[in-house]
Amino acid sequence: MSGSSSSTSTVTSSVEESLFAFRDGRRFQAHNSIYRLPNDERELERLDSEHDVLAFALDGELLSRPVHHILERDPGRRKRVLDLGCGTGRWALEFARRHPDVDVLGIDLSPIQPRVLIPPNCNFEVADILKDLHLYPSDVFEIVHMRLLVFGITDYERVIRDVASLLRAGGMIFMAEILLSEESPVAKSDAALWAEACALEGLDPFVGGTLEEYISMSKLFKDTSITVREMPAGNWPSDPTLNNVARQWASNIVALNRACIPMLLSHGFVEADLEFRISEVARYFEDPTRRSQWTVVFASATKI
Repeated sequence: MSGSSSSTSTVTSSVEESLFAFRDGRRFQAHNSIYRLPNDERELERLDSEHDVLAFALDGELLSRPVHHILERDPGRRKRVLDLGCGTGRWALEFARRHPDVDVLGIDLSPIQPRVLIPPNCNFEVADILKDLHLYPSDVFEIVHMRLLVFGITDYERVIRDVASLLRAGGMIFMAEILLSEESPVAKSDAALWAEACALEGLDPFVGGTLEEYISMSKLFKDTSITVREMPAGNWPSDPTLNNVARQWASNIVALNRACIPMLLSHGFVEADLEFRISEVARYFEDPTRRSQWTVVFASATKI
């Protein structure tokens, strides 16, 4: 009995070592050098919180535009939806539960999604958006969804073209990113320490402002729509529901900045200085006189 337990433990440890890397007190995926945010329990909690805030921004909806016309076309044909960089799987799971007649597939670098109590029409796979999309069949998905993937995408234009190849004609792409400008007060504040880390990694923290342009440049989509939502962050809204969301969003931003510490350390930053800056951000958000607003842009378009 003890031998079996030891063998199982060894196999589990071996699998974990092949999938994950551990440094600076955090756990990371081990097979992609671009995406450097952690994937441990603290990060999973942040991603779940992020999902809740984005759902609130869309008034409880999962997408920024109606999709009934897509899901109801071609009666009798099983519809398929793809969630890229699905994280904890919250979006994919909720979409599958709301649409039991649709097959939903979520892909991510890390196998961090639930493996039990999931709807029969929802599945998850480990895959790399930058390398593996060509492995999926062309012209089969009705919807491809991707959001807040700025830390994992080096070439949005190419990914958008890859997505187009996966979609059926008339299918839709949905994207979402934080909207920052280099001159905005938010971008210049320590609350956007994550954007500093992003830029140091050679990624584009300002991509939210160019999603529409990237979609247009592909020449593969029509009817592009941009939905902008202003999200409060902090302790300032007087409405109790909005205050709860604003505090949740502020906590998420603080947690994201903290998740970037290992990344910033590799660029020569001092941990004590980073911790101080992040603690000051947390104090700023607790001050009810500080009216912080963050903008989220939701982009969508229809494949030609």
